[in-house]
Amino acid sequence: MRKRIGVMLATWLVLVLMDLPVFAGLWGATARAGQAASSNDEFHWDSHAWQELSATDSLRNTKVSQSDREAIVAAIARQLRQDMGIPGLESEKQLRRATLDTRVKLIHLSRDRVPEVVAQAFVNCSATGNCPFWIFQKKMRYQLILKSFGKKFKVERKRTKGYREIDV
Repeated sequence: MRKRIGVMLATWLVLVLMDLPVFAGLWGATARAGQAASSNDEFHWDSHAWQELSATDSLRNTKVSQSDREAIVAAIARQLRQDMGIPGLESEKQLRRATLDTRVKLIHLSRDRVPEVVAQAFVNCSATGNCPFWIFQKKMRYQLILKSFGKKFKVERKRTKGYREIDV
């Protein structure tokens, strides 16, 4: 139990320090920037609302313009380069293949009518299938707005700072 609380507090601290507008939910407690989960927060498991990206959702197969595809490739590659010591990612060619194999989905989380990119790499995954998980927002380039680790995610109806909340 202590380990779980420590992980939740560490995740909350990272979100607060990064001032991220989108939030990652862990073990039923949603981390919110500027506010710790209170004992009044109730957790209701709804397995039907959770989404899981599949291999058919790879960036290679996603219907986006070529310029957007290359911009998303660059954003994902920036994240994967941090883990270049991972077996199978020793060269730029392997990095590009892993980037194009990353599972992605375009989802509207803000009200700006430009979808955010939900991405899940298929490298450096745990034995239970939890993999690096990111959300990117398109500005001048695709910027990281959430970094987590997970298998499934759920988009909540509730908004904070104009963005829909995310449980991972």
